[in-house]
Amino acid sequence: MAELFVDLVCLFVSPLLSDPEDELRLRLLGWLVHRYMSQCAPLAVTIRVKGQAFVASRHMQTFYGTLEEVCNLLDIPPSCIAVTHDVREESALPLDSVKNEQPSDGVSIAEYSSAFEESLMKIFEPLLDYQLYYQLYGLTSVEHVLLCGVNSGKRFIRWFRGLQNGASWRGHTFTDRKLAFHLIRIEEILSPYFGESERRLVLLFDSAVSSADDGLTCICIEGIHHFQSDKECLDDLNRRLLATLLLLLDSVSKSDVILPRNRGMANARRPNGSLVVVATSENHPDMLSDALTRPGRLDKTIFVS
Repeated sequence: MAELFVDLVCLFVSPLLSDPEDELRLRLLGWLVHRYMSQCAPLAVTIRVKGQAFVASRHMQTFYGTLEEVCNLLDIPPSCIAVTHDVREESALPLDSVKNEQPSDGVSIAEYSSAFEESLMKIFEPLLDYQLYYQLYGLTSVEHVLLCGVNSGKRFIRWFRGLQNGASWRGHTFTDRKLAFHLIRIEEILSPYFGESERRLVLLFDSAVSSADDGLTCICIEGIHHFQSDKECLDDLNRRLLATLLLLLDSVSKSDVILPRNRGMANARRPNGSLVVVATSENHPDMLSDALTRPGRLDKTIFVS
């Protein structure tokens, strides 16, 4: 039986296609005409669809409407065409139903007690909803967040631990979503020996990234107030640490490895899922080095009041 593969995400979400419906119509016409002319027996074909869980219901209506239109144009009975879906997506909810779904007995954004927690959930929520998407397409989503305010690190750690121990979110338990947490405190890696502080930072950061599995991994770097905007106030150690941290932030935002890994991590793969790097500081962003807050690094800022 002939089979046509259609990726709905690439069809309807790709910015390269200005008219997805017309693209689908032309593809169906060309494929069905070719099948019809090459088969002497009655036409029997299968269309295998991928990405149904990640497109809106209107996209599915467009898909089936276009398929019916092409069948009528070629005078092909719809019963001759079987539409199948990827079995790995059966556990995922369509985005429309997720958006309209009311959280059962879990935590919702409206139930958070502060704007700080609400802002955090707006960053983490899409990463949790699209987790299956990242697994199916082998993608890694990376977010960099800067938290500023008194006790911002402690408040974030307490909040994230609450996610790990929470009951559920939209009908799914957080324990099933593999929420991993790694904490790096700048104060604890400082060493009087030359190069030792940078080595510890690289080791801890690289270990967290390399040990991440499918799911959501959070790396919290506490105490970046050491890296002030005035370069004259930075001593030699903090300059080297800042340069190392910038390389680490860039390394998880790019496909290539900027810093060399040690032998034990040489073959480590990047995780398929979501990676969130959270840096905390008690100082205002204007008091930090501009290099930290450039686009692609800590470009999202949340203030803790």
